[in-house]
Amino acid sequence: MAAVEERIVTSSLSVQGIVSGAPTHEVRFDVPAAGSKQIVTSVLKAPGTPVAVGDLLATVSGIPVFLIPEGIPLYRDMRQGDVGPDVAAFQTLLVRLGYLRGAATGTMDARTLAATGLWYKSSGQRLPESDGRAYVAMEHFAFASGDGSVRQAPAVGQRLEPGKPLFVLSAGQQSVTSRFTVPEADSVKVGTAVTVRASGGASFPGTIASIGPFQSNEASKEQRAGHDVRVELSAQDAAALKESSTVSVTVSGQGKRGPAVPLSAVRQGSQGTFVTRDAERASAGTSPPTRDVPVKILAQEGGWASIDPSPELPVGTKVIVG
Repeated sequence: MAAVEERIVTSSLSVQGIVSGAPTHEVRFDVPAAGSKQIVTSVLKAPGTPVAVGDLLATVSGIPVFLIPEGIPLYRDMRQGDVGPDVAAFQTLLVRLGYLRGAATGTMDARTLAATGLWYKSSGQRLPESDGRAYVAMEHFAFASGDGSVRQAPAVGQRLEPGKPLFVLSAGQQSVTSRFTVPEADSVKVGTAVTVRASGGASFPGTIASIGPFQSNEASKEQRAGHDVRVELSAQDAAALKESSTVSVTVSGQGKRGPAVPLSAVRQGSQGTFVTRDAERASAGTSPPTRDVPVKILAQEGGWASIDPSPELPVGTKVIVG
């Protein structure tokens, strides 16, 4: 048993975290099952380089390979006069890239071929020709779900294999994930400033980006129960951290005088965070009734947690600990 006390509790805590790699997506390039056009002859985007839709990624057996978004239904080479939804989707892409004006018509016309030629020319390439007429070759394009930065790139001279990605892109940047206990998670919020310290001693400012739902430790007793807190850093600082390395996440702040309870009195249930107060005995010889009172943790230090003032938990109120 303990009592609610009036204390100054300064919010300062340090929690271990793990550097999590950025989510990735693959660049799909349809390699012929047979034939000679399977050798990487140049790579234009090295690891760490930003990549956007429309960029020239590489050449494969001398053929340029441009990045376009998934969802464009290219299934054939497109020549002047061709009509279909694939043409319309390709025209919409050209409008997005700024090479074509107006709405998509669904017809491969001279203006669409001219716009595609400008796109190629911006990367030092030329449209292929057949019988002296330019056309759009479907083998010049690789597909991905969006922009990113190069995480994995092919090597010049590499023979491509069917089903294997041409590039792997990182969508976003690395972040840090820490498991906060319930009182620790209640003492912070999205947007709280933190300091991330690497094992070598370098420190970086960060911000809490998200606080996940409560996770028990039933699956692994080595992992403490609580909430997974994700910390974001600047792109430059995130790149300086090694993926899967262990870091510390420190939250600092200024405390103020107010009601506080022992951390051992704080509990977590379906109704959220609460303490159990010990009410007065109803009559002599009877067991004292108890009641759960929801609380919001403001800060914690030295085994104590400051809480939002509540008329149900005035200073001196007895609470159950342990």
